[in-house]
Amino acid sequence: VPIADRLSLSGLLVEMARYKASPETYRRYDRMSAQELFDRIGFSKFLVDKFVTPFMMVSLFAPPKDLSAAVVLDMLYFYAMGHQSDVDVRWSRKPISESLLNPMVRKIQSEAKGTNTTAIVRGNSLVSEVLVEDGRAKGVIVRDKLTGTQRRVETDAVILAVGVGGLKKIVEGSPQLASRSPDLRRCANLRTLDVISTRLWLDKKVLCPFPSNILADFAELEGAGATFFCLDALQDDPWGPVDAEFKGSVIAADFYGASKLSALPDEEIVRRLTEVMLPAAVPAFASVSVKESWVMRFPNAVTHFSPGSAPLRPPQEIPEVGNLVLAGDFVRDLEHGSAGLSQERAYVAGLNAGNLLINKLGGIKVHSILEIEEA
Repeated sequence: VPIADRLSLSGLLVEMARYKASPETYRRYDRMSAQELFDRIGFSKFLVDKFVTPFMMVSLFAPPKDLSAAVVLDMLYFYAMGHQSDVDVRWSRKPISESLLNPMVRKIQSEAKGTNTTAIVRGNSLVSEVLVEDGRAKGVIVRDKLTGTQRRVETDAVILAVGVGGLKKIVEGSPQLASRSPDLRRCANLRTLDVISTRLWLDKKVLCPFPSNILADFAELEGAGATFFCLDALQDDPWGPVDAEFKGSVIAADFYGASKLSALPDEEIVRRLTEVMLPAAVPAFASVSVKESWVMRFPNAVTHFSPGSAPLRPPQEIPEVGNLVLAGDFVRDLEHGSAGLSQERAYVAGLNAGNLLINKLGGIKVHSILEIEEA
């Protein structure tokens, strides 16, 4: 970024010192779009178009004009002021099921045995309704995705660790819960964004200068943000079921705010990647062929922190239902340095949700939550 354009960033420091001066000040910044804030500061057009907007598209999943200035400042305070060297992506060296999910299930089951209880983790199951009686969540209706059958599960407490889209569906299907909680009814006005995830197995190795990359300035994106990752440089065995004698590169590409792209057939999404975007980023991609590919669509997958969204975001604890708490990046009353960071904040919210219930109902131990390091 040219020096003159970098200098236009200087006004950002003043705004960062102001935006959390009081709850009303924060709400005022929340009602403003990030684009309005950048215009007020005097960001150069080059800086906004070539650097800030692509970064916003893959970190908060929308362009500055569609993002709350307050949430953008939350994120920029962490990255721009405190942790510039931490703008990085770390991939698990093994499949997530092997390195994270299965060990987590085993740990839950193992720790339950020590308390003379049984932990059951139900796959392919969705909660369709939370049953509320006398101000408490007494049960949930669980639907089996494979068979369509439903059953009631009695509950001592409920943690809704879901995204905004999932939360809205549960609230819509839970009239007893919705009638009690104005906070949850307000969630109906929170917005979400679509995501597309792709994986490409190539016939040759391509040496990428950087394993993690942002794609921008392509008409083929149709307004979406995009990243691509060279998994053969990040994982021990990214080939999975495509395990030929000669192993070419494996590319993961994700698209955010991708509602327009979602309407395209899989083949067209793969074509745009392999014939246009990837070769423009790394010319060697022009000489490879795709052996296998998959494209997965995730509608309403991520939170859209749009201008004015702060009052719509629910607290972690629902006062009208004493044994129900929420976990997700969208909760509003979690005081932690991960504000503005989607995955990190969701993780911290999950730990804190467990602690809230342990403090209310009792438990073995609370979870330690580390604060963000000060740079």
